[in-house]
Amino acid sequence: MQERRVAERFDVTQKPDQESGKKNAIELLDAKTGKSLGFLEDISVYGMKLIGTGKIESRKLMKLQIKLSEPIDGQDKIELTAKSLWSSCAERAGFFRTGFHILTLEDQNMILFEQLLDGIAAAARRTMANELK
Repeated sequence: MQERRVAERFDVTQKPDQESGKKNAIELLDAKTGKSLGFLEDISVYGMKLIGTGKIESRKLMKLQIKLSEPIDGQDKIELTAKSLWSSCAERAGFFRTGFHILTLEDQNMILFEQLLDGIAAAARRTMANELK
């Protein structure tokens, strides 16, 4: 099956940033309960992929919070509404991957989300530049 992606996806697994050396894990929380669902593996303007210990049913609408590893404009979370599209077992026993489609981001959260993606894109460019050296 051919992929139909139109937005660039960014790998955000726990890899050290090339400049700071810090690992920048991005945690995803259930906004209703505050419970951690796991950590993001990739993200784009339209969606994200989560890896966690709980299976999330497909087509579930959820209020989520992206917990930032570093605050942006003094904020440490971005709130959004997303729909789970699929969920499958990961290679590691007891872990599941879930794909989400982002549905809504309120004004301030949209700005924070754009800044998050800009920062991830800049880190990806630094990594690629360093790999080409």
